[in-house]
Amino acid sequence: MSLGQDGKTVEALATTFEDALAYENLELFKKLDGGALAQDFGKATRECTTIDQLSLALWDALKTGSKAEFALDILATEEIAANLIVPIYIREGLVWLQNQLARAKPVVPPAVSVAAPAPAKP
Repeated sequence: MSLGQDGKTVEALATTFEDALAYENLELFKKLDGGALAQDFGKATRECTTIDQLSLALWDALKTGSKAEFALDILATEEIAANLIVPIYIREGLVWLQNQLARAKPVVPPAVSVAAPAPAKP
């Protein structure tokens, strides 16, 4: 990702789902608004000029922020929800799962025979 005024590409290693999402969607997150955590993430992505600053700001925000409210804020922001890039570790995991499922044999339960009920005794 590129960050700061010099536009250099730097590597950012996420430690949470939320910061991974922010790193993948830096430009979208600059427009993020909503609850406290969303506001903190939006402010951090707009104002931080180094990866160290951004990483620390996101970490600090996550200490006290509501992750559930944050998720709802992302979904409620139409532009972000429509253009969100899934973090790479999730994409890779889904591709792996898809490949595993494609190779798996379908599990067919054994046939069960149902006997007719015995006639009632007079």
